[in-house]
Amino acid sequence: MPNSKKIVLIILGIILSFLLFSYFYYINQKKELLNRLNSALDYTEINCLDSLDNTILRTGSFKINSIYIERKDSLEIQKNSDTKKEKKFKILWISNCEYHLIPFNANDHSLRVKITSIEKNRYNCYISFDNNNIALKEAFEILN
Repeated sequence: MPNSKKIVLIILGIILSFLLFSYFYYINQKKELLNRLNSALDYTEINCLDSLDNTILRTGSFKINSIYIERKDSLEIQKNSDTKKEKKFKILWISNCEYHLIPFNANDHSLRVKITSIEKNRYNCYISFDNNNIALKEAFEILN
């Protein structure tokens, strides 16, 4: 009988460990989401410098998370390395620091982008989906 009690205690310990791990993982995911939402701003209130030299951004290769981007002035092709899906957008440059992505596929979302800074290997921006004014801060890696 003592061996069966040990087995039950071990199983309960494993279950409790799994539940605690799951709980802390869930809490961490919620914190990450809240941090992203806390960095969200009203798109219309984001200021960007029209004096930015965006020449390096109009044509080239870029990356954000698992999405690789090829841009040629008025055309952007996004390839997701995880899902293997490809999306094509027409680029409408509003100014030196703002552009809109208009999808060729009506099922895809349009995007509005305001560039806030350009560094050696990346550029920082805020992105708004469709006509929503909630903009999330993002950083794109410049590959070339």
